[in-house]
Amino acid sequence: MVRIAVVVGSTRPGRRSRQVAERVLKHAQEHGGEFGMLDVADFALPLLDEPLPPSLGKYQQDHTKRWAAAVKGFDGFTFVTAEYNHSVPGALKNALDYGYAEWPFAADFQEYTTFTPSEGAEEALQPLLDQVISWSKALQTVRS
Repeated sequence: MVRIAVVVGSTRPGRRSRQVAERVLKHAQEHGGEFGMLDVADFALPLLDEPLPPSLGKYQQDHTKRWAAAVKGFDGFTFVTAEYNHSVPGALKNALDYGYAEWPFAADFQEYTTFTPSEGAEEALQPLLDQVISWSKALQTVRS
């Protein structure tokens, strides 16, 4: 069975994203499938401190090994995060940068230079674009 993680991307004191993520997780579990939660705050990841690039997969810090193992246990991800200054929180970006092989996009680059998307990536693109167009049209009146 496919396992999907709901990722809580904020670590700020007083954050509200955990509450939102718990609600998303509850609804996801009712929808069917196997879902779990990954809370970036639970891993206490300092600013990237691995001596070697994550692409080598030679993690040396215990917190990196725990985070990588947790991420690797899932097949897909839903991110629930705050918006800080019109961007993602630094803690989420840092957590994503800790891994490499755990995120599935590396295989889409032949010899790490030429983009060769997988069949699944290609199939996912049209529904994604359909949704972006649909939501953009629906929100036009709000932007006016």
